Amino acid sequence: QTDRITLNSSYVVLKPGATHTIQASVSPSSAPQALTYTSMDSKVATVTSSGVIRAVSAGSTTVTVSNGATKAAITVIVNQGTASSGDTGEDTTPTEPEQTDVDALVEQIKSAADGAVIEARLSVVPAAVLNALSGTDKALTVPQDGYSLTIRGRDIKNASNELDTRLAFAETEDGLEFTLNGGGYMPGEVEVTLDETTAAAYRYLYLYNSTTEEWQQLNTYENGVLTLDTAGRYLLRSEVFRTWGLGWWFVGTVSVLVVVLAVIYIGFKRRYWFW
Repeated sequence: QTDRITLNSSYVVLKPGATHTIQASVSPSSAPQALTYTSMDSKVATVTSSGVIRAVSAGSTTVTVSNGATKAAITVIVNQGTASSGDTGEDTTPTEPEQTDVDALVEQIKSAADGAVIEARLSVVPAAVLNALSGTDKALTVPQDGYSLTIRGRDIKNASNELDTRLAFAETEDGLEFTLNGGGYMPGEVEVTLDETTAAAYRYLYLYNSTTEEWQQLNTYENGVLTLDTAGRYLLRSEVFRTWGLGWWFVGTVSVLVVVLAVIYIGFKRRYWFW
């Protein structure tokens, strides 16, 4: 039985045409080692059966690596104006700041007073930290480049779901995209506070619905703070996203239906017109 899939990176930044090879290992070594790779949006990036990601067009998507019921995810950002952090091009993955010692952070949380806000530098908030925080009135804030992420003890629903704090913002043709928690399960609700420049540039927040393949507007963005409880792809825009394509499709469908019903009605009534 597979316990865990370990990846060489939780996200990559590529420019169109660039590639990145996923390096994955399955634990324990006695478990089946076969892996399946799936891209959530092949219009943004594709992935081969051997784990080679190829960037297609600007946007973001998630590549899922599966071994039976066990899964891991990689966020793929394709940015037209950046060099790649994959196998070709210059590495643009942000340099990780010095990480806070997890054991020391757990002790700091436990000894902190109710209502305290503890600051730490973590690329991933592990289960041990979430467990120490869970059920308390304390909060953990993780500063990152251009934003900070805060999770409060009272908002943690499942402390076993680790929280990736690296959002990897990227400009696309639609707006400013990012993926929360690599598309994996969330431990609970989090707050993302944008820097003043970003907050001033964007007014509307959208979440991508992979079922309908559409952006859905959210009402969880105010004064530069995003309140989020769902992992996935997000989009910030300065203007309302007008989905004209859906509107015209709906109008066209209704029009055709009306015509069909009219033809049926006329055909039914016609036999009585000349009596």
